[in-house]
Amino acid sequence: MSEDVPYYRNSHVNLGGFSVGELTRSLDDSADFFDGPASDSAKQDVLKKLVVAGQNILNPLRQMGFVVDVVRSYSEGASNHGTGYVLDITPMSKNFEDCYTIASTLRGLNTCDQIWIEASDHEGNFHVHAKANPQGYNANPDLQTITDPEGGSGTSGLEYKMTKIDSLKKVVS
Repeated sequence: MSEDVPYYRNSHVNLGGFSVGELTRSLDDSADFFDGPASDSAKQDVLKKLVVAGQNILNPLRQMGFVVDVVRSYSEGASNHGTGYVLDITPMSKNFEDCYTIASTLRGLNTCDQIWIEASDHEGNFHVHAKANPQGYNANPDLQTITDPEGGSGTSGLEYKMTKIDSLKKVVS
């Protein structure tokens, strides 16, 4: 697998359903890492993990016809995003129902350790936080919806939910 991962600076290289640039340029913290002082080998190691995330998350979704953008990938300071296996993705609508559909689809793939729906802001825009399983399979990912960026009860009118995604259909339907 590692031999198939192009050099991290080759942002134009397409890896099936995603490009290297989507993984290395999403949000400032990712770009700062890949442009920063870390060694080339450290950057390449992170890219290898991000490619696993892309293969487990982006490729299958896009093959099924989902149109999603990577809004965050690697972040040195964040515990989940610092693993390299995490992508925050969003549909064009950024609405909860579309994120729920994506999260439910990812759940059925059994390729993630975590799948969360998070509020991107206080305006009601949402994204799906997905952490790929490095071995490629997990039948019981941690599925949780979080509708407030801090995981707390709603500031700016967001309704707080800590509902397991399997039981969320009752809320969404």
